[in-house]
Amino acid sequence: MATVNLHPSGTVSGDQQWTIDNGGSTAHAVLADSDDASFVLQADQSRFCVVEVDNYTAGGTVDSIRWYIRAAYGLTRSGTLEMQVVLGTGSHAPVSGSADAYYTENVTITHNAGYARQDYYGTARTTDGSSAWDATSLNALRLDLNTSPVDPPAISQAWVSKAYVEVTYTTAAADNATFFGANF
Repeated sequence: MATVNLHPSGTVSGDQQWTIDNGGSTAHAVLADSDDASFVLQADQSRFCVVEVDNYTAGGTVDSIRWYIRAAYGLTRSGTLEMQVVLGTGSHAPVSGSADAYYTENVTITHNAGYARQDYYGTARTTDGSSAWDATSLNALRLDLNTSPVDPPAISQAWVSKAYVEVTYTTAAADNATFFGANF
């Protein structure tokens, strides 16, 4: 099996309620880079950051997908913060409800000294809820980061510096008959 990461490639209009900190002009650009110094942040409950991801071009058969975020619980001295990550359809927008969401999963972000970022992964999903993943469903996929579960206390903030969807796939078998037939 092989893997490919589908990085944020576009910020969904009207669904960017997170603040961009330390560089970057768009949420998707900040979440696609590998720099922990730039991140999106949110201190209020029920705020959304919805991004589109790269198209899937690897071919083969998709075995599973899962989300990934690199995050920290900022401006606090201890504790945890619960965030929600949603894998949604091409029409997913947080205001339209769960009908356009494939999967919703909560993640607990832990405070670390110096606000060091940690890596968090979602559950591997083999289907979109009814059908196996394919290029069509993956090419319309949206990743939604939000603070719906809880209101961060006082001045505390959720910080996310990287996000993507990891796709595990099996490559197509080589056609050895053509190879050997052409060479003998």
